[in-house]
This record gives sequence, C-alpha cells and structure tokens, in this order.
Amino acid sequence: MDVDVKQIGIFGLSFSRGMDQAWVNVWHKEDGYSIDFFQDAESDDDDDDEIIQSMQMISFDEGEELLRRAFSDGRIAEWKQAYTGDDDGINADMSWTLDVDDLDEKDLFLSSGNGKLPPRDMIMGVVEAFRAYEPRFAQCFKELRS
Repeated sequence: MDVDVKQIGIFGLSFSRGMDQAWVNVWHKEDGYSIDFFQDAESDDDDDDEIIQSMQMISFDEGEELLRRAFSDGRIAEWKQAYTGDDDGINADMSWTLDVDDLDEKDLFLSSGNGKLPPRDMIMGVVEAFRAYEPRFAQCFKELRS
C-alpha cells in the first residue's frame, strides 16, 4: 500500500478499554494540519482521573512529516485489516481502530482489533510518532507505555 501523505485528509487512531479511551485525529485543513488529542483515563477515585484534550495546528510540512513517520516507523503497509487472537501481535483486552481517509473523506486504509494489537514495533512506531506532539498519548494503557 503506497499512500501519498499529501492526499490524506484525516488520520485517526483510537484505543479503548472499559471507560478508558485515547484517540488522535490529524485533519488536513486549509492552513496546515490540526492534531486533536483526547484521552480519558478513569480511576476508582474521580480526583485522579486524567483527561487530556488538546488541539494544535502545525504546518503542512510538519504534518506531512508526522504522517510519513507514522507510516514508515509503524510499517502501516504491513498491517492486517483486522487483528484477532490467532494473529501475531500483543494480547490486549482493548479495542482499537486506525482509519485513514483521503481529502474527500473516502477510505484509504482501515485496520482494527479487539483483544489483539499489531506487533509491538509496528503499533509503537505509530504511537511514538504522535508522542512527539503529546507525550502522554495512550500512556494510560500498559501495553502502549514506552
């Protein structure tokens, strides 16, 4: 799968387990890329809940480099369409989705899993690319900690 990052309109990666969730969306806008992060890590004590919600604009060059890094370091071209218990990867009692659309919001790539993540080097390649902009992204999941 060869994807021209300049043709990506939306890149979304999300994880959830119970009430815990983390996601990032990268949106191609008229003046650059918007990176939207959300993370809600619930705990038994409401005072300890950590919610991250941020949006930042970056240039086209920065956004394209971020997307190139995610595709390259995460080897997204090698990802399966769906990960199940029999696939190579990380056992995890969570659900996740990677959804990439073109500038017209038509699907370019979709991969997901429930109970299984892609192999560690692949999933972490993508997650670490986004941690350059939000270091806490998906740290609430033990399987995705650096």
